[in-house]
Amino acid sequence: MEGMLLQVMACMNDAFAIYTQHSIFPDAESHSLTNEKVPVEMSVVPKANRLVVAHIRYVQGQVHHKIGFSDSAMMYYGVALRWYQRLFGKVNIYSASVLKSMGGLCSDVGGTRNDRIAVQCYEDALRYQQDLLGSNHSAVAGTLSELAGVCAKLDMFERVLSLYQESLRIYMLNEGKEGKNVGKILLFLGVVNARYGQFERAMDFLQGAIRIRKYLVGYYENVLRVTGKSRSTGEHRNSGINRDEEIKRELHNEEMELSIVSYNIGNVYLKLGELERALSCFEDMLEIRRRHCGAPKNTSELLDVFLNSGHSNEWKTGPSEEDLSTIADALHNCGCCYFFLKQFGKALACYNEALVLKGTLCRLDSVKAGTQNRAMKEGETGEQNTKVVHFSESTGSGFGVVFNKGDSLTYATTLKSIGAVHSKLTNYDMALQHYKIALQIQQSHLGYDHIVVAGTLSDMGHLLRRTHYMPDTAARCYKESLRISKLKLGPDHENVAHLLYNLGYVYDSMHRYNQAVACYSECVRVYGKRYSQGLLYRLLRCRGSNQSGQGEDIKDSISRDISFEEYQSSSDQASDMGENDSRENYHRVLNALEHSTRQAHETGSTVDSDNIFRINFEVLLLRFLEFLSDYIVDPTKNAIRSSVNSSVRSLEQASSNAVMTTRDQVAHQFLYLIQE
Repeated sequence: MEGMLLQVMACMNDAFAIYTQHSIFPDAESHSLTNEKVPVEMSVVPKANRLVVAHIRYVQGQVHHKIGFSDSAMMYYGVALRWYQRLFGKVNIYSASVLKSMGGLCSDVGGTRNDRIAVQCYEDALRYQQDLLGSNHSAVAGTLSELAGVCAKLDMFERVLSLYQESLRIYMLNEGKEGKNVGKILLFLGVVNARYGQFERAMDFLQGAIRIRKYLVGYYENVLRVTGKSRSTGEHRNSGINRDEEIKRELHNEEMELSIVSYNIGNVYLKLGELERALSCFEDMLEIRRRHCGAPKNTSELLDVFLNSGHSNEWKTGPSEEDLSTIADALHNCGCCYFFLKQFGKALACYNEALVLKGTLCRLDSVKAGTQNRAMKEGETGEQNTKVVHFSESTGSGFGVVFNKGDSLTYATTLKSIGAVHSKLTNYDMALQHYKIALQIQQSHLGYDHIVVAGTLSDMGHLLRRTHYMPDTAARCYKESLRISKLKLGPDHENVAHLLYNLGYVYDSMHRYNQAVACYSECVRVYGKRYSQGLLYRLLRCRGSNQSGQGEDIKDSISRDISFEEYQSSSDQASDMGENDSRENYHRVLNALEHSTRQAHETGSTVDSDNIFRINFEVLLLRFLEFLSDYIVDPTKNAIRSSVNSSVRSLEQASSNAVMTTRDQVAHQFLYLIQE
């Protein structure tokens, strides 16, 4: 594919030289969109050739964009934009197309600054299209959809929804309710809602998307069947061949879209805990993808077909990189389902297959990255003789897995999941090996202070603590995870409290009671703060047991896209604390603190007496608030609610058999205004 793009680039260079009668010097092009100094002035180009030259510049930008040379691509886009605006004025349809491409390039480069530039480019392109084509044109809907995708990267949730909904309205107006693009936008709306925790709404959109995809697959299957029958009877025998190819291509594309929707529905079911349904969706997706890859019997056969086919993205030449990546993700999620269903053997098999596919893709990316720059320097335009090392399936099942700088973060995620399964199977040494490699990959990509690294260190601490023979290493893992969590989440975050409890537990098991007391004391402070806020909320507002921290938790869960595998290895009592309410957590840590303090006094260890006295005083206050809440406020509140409900029922029963006076009506309405 890259060789073909390099050939296209060479052709465009030759065409530019012909139309301008100048040699091409790409490095002389200005990278600034405002600098008018270009090697070839428009005045020296014949008028008949100026538009063609602008098109050539635009295509050159697209080729460089496709290959991945973002700087030169932006340079060519800028030149094309200036030429189009000189020829047709500032607002023209060609400039809108270039601005869209510039927005896509900035979005692909990534980063908050580039994403904001992309939003500006898309907004300008959208304004041009609306002025020239009207607000209901399909091109406007496409730009709205792409703009929504960039806004989603910037966490602009409300705007993303409004943009997608406007795009959906335009597509439905132009294509009807069964249109391809309607299904695409419904899929996007489902994904966005799922990302922000709106799973029920997401499922509604995704069900609409899969209904459209199934309808279109059935439609093309029927068309292909009818054309096949007409050819067999001698009608349109010659003209039907090309038509069949077009229909097969459309059917292939629709089945690919159907597999994508099934995959996303499976993800939502997985988030909702409906594991059997999620597993069914993932298996449907795998069946479609494998069938289009030639129905290989196993992963090794799939990789052989992939490597021998030249890993092209053409639909008739075998499996593509995108196919392998999607199959690997689906296998990983199947492993998640089997893990939660406690079918660990099947989970391990799925994870190992996913690891093999991801490892092969990582090696391929490393080879491509090494050959790409060399091809450009040497001016090669032919196909590159890329040799890809076959990533053996055995490496996913033992100690053969090793750290490689080219491994991706998703590869590390699967390694962690395999480690979690081995931990469940009590293969602790093998689990630890997988966690170590995953940690090295994450640190190489994200640095040493990323919150994902903290999660892996915490999981390693849980694993090492369960082995009972490496408590010092477990403590080091917890301490490093605690340092990162405090740095990224703050000292009062609930995750920090969990880590403090786990670290105190390890110190307690090592009979280092003074250090355990210090950890438990800080943990009591965090949990006590959250619990006291909840108690005060109940006492002052009298609204039941809603805690003030609940809104914060919901906001935090929406702002972060957390995957299931991050929780797989946290299975013991100490690490499951987050699933209980703050009252239970608070009292559990208090009991642990009392035990460690008592043990410290018995062994003669030094303990901060002032800190213990302060904690005991805070405990006394909280227990007094608990007493008020449990024995005074809650019973009074329940009695008032019961009395109000009884009066309302009595009045409603009387009103059905009597004519109410104005005074009675006012009294009836007044009951609903009584504060609890």
